[in-house]
Amino acid sequence: MSDLTFPFAPAEPYAWPGGYVIGYLMDDGEYLCSNCMNDDSNPIHAGGESDGWRFEGIQVIEEGFETCAHCNASLFDEEV
Repeated sequence: MSDLTFPFAPAEPYAWPGGYVIGYLMDDGEYLCSNCMNDDSNPIHAGGESDGWRFEGIQVIEEGFETCAHCNASLFDEEV
């Protein structure tokens, strides 16, 4: 995963306990899925230039219609 080192490397798709999807927050406010976070061809980095690929944190996605900004995979799409 680029130059990032996570204590939970590789990036996990689901939170435990609970099984909710984890969204990986980037500096532009968009989320990436775990597959895109683990893809070495993506220029993800921690710190440095604010370019949309800078990792800022994680968020458990419990509601809404979030999708991965890179591959458009659904992070949560339960009908309300």
